[in-house]
Amino acid sequence: YVDSQENIEYAMELLTELKKPTLIGITPAIRTLAYKVQDGVFPSFRPSAILTTGESLSSEVRHLLESTFGTKVADIYACNEAGDVAWQCCCGAGYHINADNVIVETVKNDKPVADGQVGEVVITNLNRYAMPIIRYKNGDLAILTRQPCPCGCKLPMIAEIVGRTGEDIFLPNGKAMPWNQLKSLMNHPRIRQFQLVQGIDGNFKIKYVVEADTDIKVLEQLLDYRFRSLLGDSIHIITERVSRIDPTPSGKSKLVVSHYKPC
Repeated sequence: YVDSQENIEYAMELLTELKKPTLIGITPAIRTLAYKVQDGVFPSFRPSAILTTGESLSSEVRHLLESTFGTKVADIYACNEAGDVAWQCCCGAGYHINADNVIVETVKNDKPVADGQVGEVVITNLNRYAMPIIRYKNGDLAILTRQPCPCGCKLPMIAEIVGRTGEDIFLPNGKAMPWNQLKSLMNHPRIRQFQLVQGIDGNFKIKYVVEADTDIKVLEQLLDYRFRSLLGDSIHIITERVSRIDPTPSGKSKLVVSHYKPC
């Protein structure tokens, strides 16, 4: 189990001793492990399975892991308050809810939203008798679906884990910018990590980590064009290439940091 950046080397010692290891851990740590294998820091190996958790698994990171390790990735959706909530099967068509353990709902303004629509996740745990959790908002956004999974499992499904509540970015003109829109601007095969920092003046600094042979000038011109096309020319944008972006104490990535307080 890889639960932090610091225990990656120890995990590699164990992985090389096992014939068909199962690689389990938080997504940022396994992503870092994949890059170290690609860079030749660690020898390549093929685990029997890869299970990620702790952070939304993007299609880009999924492709990175599957192409590096030659193994399908299954993501587990969990939270500290309710444990494992849902999981992906080999089909990867969504998340099967552990319906014998939790009830998952999605709401907006405390009212249920239709399947296929984004809503705040509300969880009721069925097996915690000492401290029951009833219709608890865990801060996540998700989409429920009634579409059956090709695997044939009849458990209810989460179509997508969208992100977190409160991640919208507010601009000086009063406009709220959904975080998913900003995150999509950073999609690039050469970018390994990134973090968007909004200053107290509302302007942005883009920190990023890229592969060694990247044309930095071309990349920064592209990022500047993408952000100005969405945010407008009134927002000042600075790009900064860094060697690494440290995770939070929990091991998760902090993709957006805003110090701006809208009036």
